[in-house]
Amino acid sequence: MKLVGILGLLVVVLLICACPALAARLTSPLGTANTSTVKAASQSPLLLTSSYFFGTVECKSSAVEGNVEAHGTVSTVSGQISRLEVTGCNWGEPTSPVSTRGSLELHSTGSGTGTVTSNGAAVFFHKTPVGTCIFTTKATDVGTFTDSSITKGNAIIDIAGVTILQTSGNPLCPPSVALDGSYKVTTPSVLYID
Repeated sequence: MKLVGILGLLVVVLLICACPALAARLTSPLGTANTSTVKAASQSPLLLTSSYFFGTVECKSSAVEGNVEAHGTVSTVSGQISRLEVTGCNWGEPTSPVSTRGSLELHSTGSGTGTVTSNGAAVFFHKTPVGTCIFTTKATDVGTFTDSSITKGNAIIDIAGVTILQTSGNPLCPPSVALDGSYKVTTPSVLYID
């Protein structure tokens, strides 16, 4: 009986708590909810590394944008990606703009930081030595978000060694690639998470 009472109390606390793990809100300017388009551009080349035959693919630039569709006291920040481009790659000619863009979620970890999750973004590499290779995110934690209170300027998304799985294409394609890079949020020019 005590266990049932404790579980009931826990459910009540979770329902009324505005806990950072359960909620996130993007604001720009500080304190004003942002539901407009968010745009980000790569600050450095994106690197896709595989232990297979092709080593590291370097893509000179990338851009992503989408609208904030949900956020608040009981949800994470989320939205569909409306534009995703990857260009200037030294191998494999990816399709750009990417036609299967998926969605992003931002989960607050507190004090102006968060984790970014991608779901359903598929990057198609054509003209590789083995044909087409397709890598897709599936509820993949792709990086960390640092807001303008910390950067004192544009918010940043850092991606370090994130594994993206090969989901279709030639079976000789690498089973996965590790993604590294960094994006600067360009619109809005200051962005906060609370």
